[in-house]
Amino acid sequence: MLTMPVKPFKPLLNGFDNMDRKIIDNLDREALIIVAEAYEKFARKARAKAAELADREANLIDIRSRLNNLMNVGFELSELLNQYEKTHAEKILAKRHDCPPETVAHYYKLFLRTNDAATVRARHLMVTRLAVRGFGNREISKRTGLHEVSISRILRPVLRPGSQKRKKGA
Repeated sequence: MLTMPVKPFKPLLNGFDNMDRKIIDNLDREALIIVAEAYEKFARKARAKAAELADREANLIDIRSRLNNLMNVGFELSELLNQYEKTHAEKILAKRHDCPPETVAHYYKLFLRTNDAATVRARHLMVTRLAVRGFGNREISKRTGLHEVSISRILRPVLRPGSQKRKKGA
């Protein structure tokens, strides 16, 4: 029976041509056919595994790209909320990004939770614009996905600028 010593892969490939010559020179016709079939079977398996790895790599690249696109869904959704209710805007973006509306909602919540000052200012500006357009707290809440209490907290300084909370002990 033909056995090969286990070696690191690169040295194995370097000595492959020599090994082939030694095997071919010492085998008869039927044995050579058996060896050729074994090599062909091995080559099919290796090609199938290489194709599988290429597919995995392509899928990972696609997933990374889709995740990067979803990171901007918060800004896209806030723009659409000027025209549509939250659930309808989520459906529009879900179709655009080829994902379920729940995924859009999740990334929008992440967007809203971000404590980046620019994001908070943008969210406050969006709520204020909707209020200026005549929407009530309930309608703004439906459009933005924020709680009505959050809406009133955001609008309090805008609607009643002199009613700032007093500091304790003042």
